[in-house]
Amino acid sequence: MKQQNLKHLFVRGLAFALTLVLCFTLAACGTGTTTSEIIIGDEDDGGYEGLDRTDNGIEKDGTQQDGAGNGGNSSGKGNTSSKAGTKTTADTSWIDSIPKSLQGTTVTFGCWGDENAKEYAKVAKYFTKKTKINIKWVTYNEDKYISTIVEQNAAGKGPDIIICNVTFPSAIEAVQELPAIFNVNDGFWDPRVTKDLSCRGKNYFVNSYTSPFLNGGLFCFYNKQIFSDNNITSPQDYVNAGNWTMETFEKCLRDAHAKGFDGGNVFPQDLWPLTGARLIDYDSSTGTFSSGLNNPAYKSDIVYSLKFVSRLLKEGVISNMPLPRFAQGNMAIAVQGNFSMKYNGWFNGMTPSSLGVVDMPSTFNGKKANYYGLYQRGYGIGKNAKNIEGAYYFLRYFLDINNYEEAGANIFLNKNIERFFKEHYLPNYKKNPMNTEYKENPLSLAGHPWTDAASNDWKDLFNAQVAAEEIDTLLAARANIIETAAKKATEKLQGVK
Repeated sequence: MKQQNLKHLFVRGLAFALTLVLCFTLAACGTGTTTSEIIIGDEDDGGYEGLDRTDNGIEKDGTQQDGAGNGGNSSGKGNTSSKAGTKTTADTSWIDSIPKSLQGTTVTFGCWGDENAKEYAKVAKYFTKKTKINIKWVTYNEDKYISTIVEQNAAGKGPDIIICNVTFPSAIEAVQELPAIFNVNDGFWDPRVTKDLSCRGKNYFVNSYTSPFLNGGLFCFYNKQIFSDNNITSPQDYVNAGNWTMETFEKCLRDAHAKGFDGGNVFPQDLWPLTGARLIDYDSSTGTFSSGLNNPAYKSDIVYSLKFVSRLLKEGVISNMPLPRFAQGNMAIAVQGNFSMKYNGWFNGMTPSSLGVVDMPSTFNGKKANYYGLYQRGYGIGKNAKNIEGAYYFLRYFLDINNYEEAGANIFLNKNIERFFKEHYLPNYKKNPMNTEYKENPLSLAGHPWTDAASNDWKDLFNAQVAAEEIDTLLAARANIIETAAKKATEKLQGVK
């Protein structure tokens, strides 16, 4: 699941596999991007395998690793003690109200290889078994996802379900206003997501409180083996002692580095959202974007984050090298989102018993750091949707992780990580405030994308040789870029009626 995709030093490729399915076709899109289509039908009992990709696009079998790794709990954003098991049940009584006329119809789901990965596809297959509604995955090149669907919509060929993932506001061009069947205040859908991705009172996207594809959240993943073998106090140790702060977080990094390890992978853009700060802000009531640097509180947290990381980089404590170093046991800590908890995430090759995870510290720059969210995972109905009702019912089922057990879908690295997600992360995500950072799409619209730490327009803010005292000057030099990005994003929404 790629709610953390633009910050990494990887280029994630696409791969596709044909298994026992009803239909497989290849079609060229208007942009020259190749898509693949796979249908899960109600007559298909062959065990659909779905797609899985490694970072270089090579197919993999996605075997579930169920180890003894302790996910752990954190006092960072509230502490929910782990229970013995993870068995949950969902209220699916609404399935009985699905019109019989939808049986045999097909819902097309536009994605790029996350939602239709092997384990998730089992959920779609089970939904089809229960409802007789077929699901067709249409897989796109992620970099051209929205632009390709906009072209397909114009030709009357777009999918029913469309994802917004750091593509707002451009993603609005591919979808219609949420149909009336979606009641975003019914307690299932998360109205915060809908509001943050709305425009002047019109709603376009949904996600749920129990979605396996939540809007992010940042966590401190750590290699338990490094800490235990070298007698270093671990993040979990500090959590247990009630002393999990930014100071002890930094001490973990420094102690691991002193033992000869790469201290960690910590990006500044993963720190300032913890307090609610945004590099680019958005007012959904007016449909206008603005520079976060105009907000003194936001600017303070952004500068603090940049200086914190730049100091650690300059001293060689962290490297921000590619994440395989963490999975291979060379890096102690990686600050990542919930995608890294998944079986097909960044740490899929890691020994399960070595992986630990806690929340980030609960204070940052002298403020509460209790915000969840960050990315823009929302699901909308395509402008050219042919099966709106079917799409609604499928999303209602697919975006409830409580349905995954009955479908036999094991989407987590191990059972302890699963417990952390279900029993700690989900309730804290719901009760704590959510922050949506908008910078990616507006900066791309302005021609200055923030794609990763090596991006040409931003790299000196991340350079290991940059002194902390230079950050203010370097950031000030980009004030016009950020203002332009906000203006371009606002202009994108001017046509929304």
